[in-house]
Amino acid sequence: MPLEFLRSFRVRLAFFFILAMAAAAASADFLIYRYALRSQFEQLRQKLSAVAQTAASAVDVPALQAIPQNKEGIDSPQYQQIAKNLNKIKDAVAGIKYIYILAYSGKPGILKFIVDAEAGEADTQGPQTYPGYEYDATRFPEMVKGFEGPAADRTLEKDEWGVFLSGYAPIRDASGKAVAILGVDMRAEDVYSVQKEVRKRAVSVFILGLGLAIIFSFFISAGVSRRIRELTRGVDRLAQGDFDHRIAEKGDDELARLIRFFNKMSGALKFYMEELRRTTAEKERLVKEIEIARGIQQSFLPAACPEIEGFEIAAVNLPARMVGGDFYDFIPVEKDKWGLVIADVSGKGVP
Repeated sequence: MPLEFLRSFRVRLAFFFILAMAAAAASADFLIYRYALRSQFEQLRQKLSAVAQTAASAVDVPALQAIPQNKEGIDSPQYQQIAKNLNKIKDAVAGIKYIYILAYSGKPGILKFIVDAEAGEADTQGPQTYPGYEYDATRFPEMVKGFEGPAADRTLEKDEWGVFLSGYAPIRDASGKAVAILGVDMRAEDVYSVQKEVRKRAVSVFILGLGLAIIFSFFISAGVSRRIRELTRGVDRLAQGDFDHRIAEKGDDELARLIRFFNKMSGALKFYMEELRRTTAEKERLVKEIEIARGIQQSFLPAACPEIEGFEIAAVNLPARMVGGDFYDFIPVEKDKWGLVIADVSGKGVP
């Protein structure tokens, strides 16, 4: 019984619809998921570059330029004030792990720290920085572009402090010259958590789409298989001789046309069967009449040949059809005298 159910047209049609709709849903969901990830990543980049630009505009440039470029510079009031302001910005923006200021060191591809808001804290990972601490920026092309305008890393990048997505913005003096850049870092874990949420939503959408695909597939297949079952029952009724059975005609698709053809065929078969019955009845009537005519004809013929001394007489009548026009008879004229009659009516059959 389970195998019969699995072999049914309805189940196979539903399975086909489910596969087709699931494939379409998976493809669409994948494309939307990829688009959502890219869109989310671009939003994070824009957010980081905007935060960096906002923070850079709030930096006191004269105080920044007055910070001594050595380890003792951390203790300078200018450094402490700028670091305090940077920490306020970091605390106000969710997801920001590090915020810092870098300037040219005079060496190609090498920048130097001016202010690091995390410097001196015990839980800081990576090297301890100070004003003048050199940093290799050749690994991060977007960081160098930060001197020209707001920028952000295009991929997650790794350095001594970990894996981050960073945004940068120039710090300009009164003349508009970029004297440093301000950078903000978002941890990879925070980026991944945002992407994980996108993935969860994508999976939820796919599961919902798959569920709807299953429901709609069985709904559609039920409608199609119902009409096919009606057609199958109609064929069974027709095979049993019920030529009056008709199927309701709905729609104008292939199944509807097939049902209309079935109804016409049923009507035609009914007409042909009635004609066949009339023809058969007429034939049976004619056969009976011919049988009667044959019996009458045979009754005309002698039952046996007479025995005449010195002669051997035999006769047989084989009509070309059931009734023939031939006739013979033996007629006694007088003692030892017989008349022999042989006759033939032209034509064949009862007339």
